Amino acid sequence: MSPQPQPHDIHRIDALCNALFGPQAEPRLKAEQELAPLCRVEGMPLLRWVLETSREGLAHYFVAAAFVQLVTDSVSSLGLELKLEARDWLLHVLASRGLTMEQHTVKTLLLALGRVTKSGWLEHATYQQLPNDICDRFMRSPELAPLGLLSLDSIVQEMTLAPPRGKLAQHRKVLMSFRDSCLLDIFRTAVATLQMQAPQQPNAQVVEQSLALAATCLSFD
Repeated sequence: MSPQPQPHDIHRIDALCNALFGPQAEPRLKAEQELAPLCRVEGMPLLRWVLETSREGLAHYFVAAAFVQLVTDSVSSLGLELKLEARDWLLHVLASRGLTMEQHTVKTLLLALGRVTKSGWLEHATYQQLPNDICDRFMRSPELAPLGLLSLDSIVQEMTLAPPRGKLAQHRKVLMSFRDSCLLDIFRTAVATLQMQAPQQPNAQVVEQSLALAATCLSFD
């Protein structure tokens, strides 16, 4: 594919993603080889283009999984600017398209958002604004509120996830900083959202997500 993708390129990528997650071993291996350049740091702009252009669910999931791989295995190669760009783009995609994407893709994008946020938590104040950004973008909309609660739950869970060996000290610093600066406000958001539900006609999804988020906060660390 050329550095500047053309409209017809998306059809080829869609076909490769379908093969990548298909049952046939040989096409799957060929697709993995051809899509590999997109899974590198320099392929991030193309990944973003694929998700913004494709209408195929498997292509969306491929992008989400590739972002998780990048912010997990190559996070030290991204640098502060690229990580901030990834953080902002992931948040934008979830807010603007999260309701139309498949649930497993949304959860994978949330995993990527949580990991890039955790990796930069002590590097830049923008990362520490994520819970507030989620509330501003999601919780003011009845349609987006369940996704906002799910997003907060995913972030809290990611913060408690044990790191690889050798990074425990850094993990504890991030964990304590997140606990002291954000956890109580997130718990209050869960409780307030639950209390706002009409007793006669509660939104079952909001109730479920609020309770799940409150439970995750209470079991933190």
